[in-house]
Amino acid sequence: MRDDYMGQFLVNQLSGRGLIPTYSFPVHSLSLEVIQENRQQQGQTRGAADVALTRDASLGISEYAPGAEVVANGRIWTSYGLAHYPKAFMPERWYIACPECFHVDIGDTKEELPVACSNCGSIEGRRKRRFIEPHGFVTSYADRKGRDPGNNRRRVKSADEARLIASPRDEAFSETDLPFLRTTLLKPRGREEDGLCGTLFIANRGVYGEGYDRCPRCNFATTIKPPGGRKAVRGKKTESSGNGIQLAHHDPLTGLHCPNEQFSRPGLDLVHRFATDVRLFRFLQPLPEPERADITARCFHERLARTLAEALRLAVINLLQVQPGEVRAIYRLYGVTGNTLELVLFDAVPGGAGYCAHLGEPGFSFEELLRRTRDRLDCKAQCDSGCRACLCDYGNQRYWDSFDRLSSLAWIDTLLDPNTQQIGIGNYVRWAKPSLAGLNERLVNHAQIHLVARSLVEQSDYSEESLNLLLQWLQAGKTVHVHLVNKLEERPKTQAPLSLYRRLHPYVQEGRLRLYQISAEDR
Repeated sequence: MRDDYMGQFLVNQLSGRGLIPTYSFPVHSLSLEVIQENRQQQGQTRGAADVALTRDASLGISEYAPGAEVVANGRIWTSYGLAHYPKAFMPERWYIACPECFHVDIGDTKEELPVACSNCGSIEGRRKRRFIEPHGFVTSYADRKGRDPGNNRRRVKSADEARLIASPRDEAFSETDLPFLRTTLLKPRGREEDGLCGTLFIANRGVYGEGYDRCPRCNFATTIKPPGGRKAVRGKKTESSGNGIQLAHHDPLTGLHCPNEQFSRPGLDLVHRFATDVRLFRFLQPLPEPERADITARCFHERLARTLAEALRLAVINLLQVQPGEVRAIYRLYGVTGNTLELVLFDAVPGGAGYCAHLGEPGFSFEELLRRTRDRLDCKAQCDSGCRACLCDYGNQRYWDSFDRLSSLAWIDTLLDPNTQQIGIGNYVRWAKPSLAGLNERLVNHAQIHLVARSLVEQSDYSEESLNLLLQWLQAGKTVHVHLVNKLEERPKTQAPLSLYRRLHPYVQEGRLRLYQISAEDR
């Protein structure tokens, strides 16, 4: 595998990993090559094709997949297999897509995949699947003239929604100007502190969800049908054999019968991966429970999450004044009941275009963004679930039936109302306009101060103003107790924690600054 990697074009590898701009290098596009010459007779050379079909890989992974039909030059062309080039390297790997939080774990072998999800810890429904990242697709020489369009053509099943591979730790999220919202940014290149990068994973699992059979000799491929539903290919029979299957087929490049009829199982999923700017929004307030008895809590939470993700995406597009397709949105759910929401926005351009990176820059208001999201949900046409006046556009039409505008609007209004009682230990009322000066004024007569925080310090930076207030309390003789959710990092790798530790260490030695770890049961 190492030798195969070393045989790849360096410029493609650098571009594919976001180390150099991708605009000039089409490493994130897929083509359907129309075979009109017998490659065996032509010595495997590629002549100039009369029909050139190229799409963005996130769309081409399904629209050009084996079995798909494409109209071009007044003819219908059918994809018949995977393109193979002399220097192409397409290793077969394994992955698991968590059905609970939609995180993806990847391994070079089946044994490398973790038993539990590395993001949420779930062990339910974790099916191990093989995948390959194709470089393109080909038609068959046997169908080199194509077909008349007629009245209809076969509609392809869309690829799965993009999934985020990275799993940032809790301490990677920073505070915003909203107490119930945390955020972090993943860049196309790995971060210094943890190596995580914003990598998206899009899989085409075939029409029936069982993947594709692929011939190791000629790269012919066909979608796997459920047991009992398989039909013969080009009039020849298929037979099951142990962990594989015997399947008669033609070589796409020559149109002749391929001598190999043995296919291994399980089938292959077709995958496209790309790195870009990814902005994560984590809501600390749990999603509400359904009021109707005819819908499960899981289904209700997914409907809310989908609606909020699209409303947030449209709000960002409106705020930044960019084209609708430039920013895309997905979501992840956490918790035992899946009621903790994380919205994920990412730049549609591989390598990142800077849109998601702009969210969170100094001076950026997350409250304004969330209010714009709320305005999107407040439909002027007063629709029941979603319409073109509020949520529906061309890019999210596959989700129109799953929108729940009214429930999402009610939840956002609850978050934005400062007088609303928040759910938590002891229940509390949100401070409408918090400030450090106001906090100091309220605690001036107290000798013992207890603070609850996610972390003592963020990985990249800390607030000098907040630290000065803490030092002011300690120097005044107060005892400060800090209860931390995240474990204190004993050997920090960045400068910010080291600097903070040095300044607070004397007060810890004197016993006036006391740090506690909140157990998982008490969180």
